[in-house]
Amino acid sequence: MSKALNNVEGNIEKTLQYTDQRLFTEKEAVEAQKTIDGLRQKRQVFISEIGMKAHQKIRLNELVDSDLTIFAKYIEEIDKEIYKLARAIEGMKSSSANTDTCPKCNTVVFSDSKFCGSCGTPVVIPEKIIEVLKACQKCEEIISDSAVFCPCCGQETQGV
Repeated sequence: MSKALNNVEGNIEKTLQYTDQRLFTEKEAVEAQKTIDGLRQKRQVFISEIGMKAHQKIRLNELVDSDLTIFAKYIEEIDKEIYKLARAIEGMKSSSANTDTCPKCNTVVFSDSKFCGSCGTPVVIPEKIIEVLKACQKCEEIISDSAVFCPCCGQETQGV
């Protein structure tokens, strides 16, 4: 009976050792996976940096590659759309914020008001400055004639 008991105890001990080794291996695997994930993230950052540098060189005509130029054109179209949407949002914000404050009582007055609704002070309507506009030669976005660089695509606009 003691031999059978020793065998059972031996089997239990071997099973526990195997379980401990397996758990240790699983812990190692989890740690290894975390390391892999971290390295993949670092790799993605470097790939992104390479892409940014290549895109900049393509825009400056320092790098010519037909495959990369196609991607650069797609990026340029996306940049134009982002720029137009950002300008539209800016326009909405400025049109909804057509308010000012009365210089006498600090009450909010609208830009189309002639007098303050609280104290009757005349509201001074600033003269609108008429700005001369032109189209960017590269992206055709309408920009200020005084702009040195296009705010949409970054192309130099004066002396070109």
